Amino acid sequence: MKKITNLMLIILNLCACACLLYFGYLFVSGSDVVAYPDAMIPMKDWERGGMALTMGLFPLFIANLLGYLYIQLGSKKMRRILFIPSLVCLGLVVCYWNIG
Repeated sequence: MKKITNLMLIILNLCACACLLYFGYLFVSGSDVVAYPDAMIPMKDWERGGMALTMGLFPLFIANLLGYLYIQLGSKKMRRILFIPSLVCLGLVVCYWNIG
């Protein structure tokens, strides 16, 4: 049971990191392309990425926290590396809100 829980938490963290990479790329690219011009609120790609990072910051932190608490990577100091995606996302969100 513990192996299944660890595997599910690892997959959750990998999916969260994949979303961080995708939306982080959209934000950092600075693209002025409007992907959905007929939408109610048309956004440029960098705005869409920044808003998605903002909404995903808390769930990403929760996923990293669960990984920190339950995945056994070694010492507690070693498990702190699981919070790196949350810190990167926080930095990008701060940049997004300071730009806008």
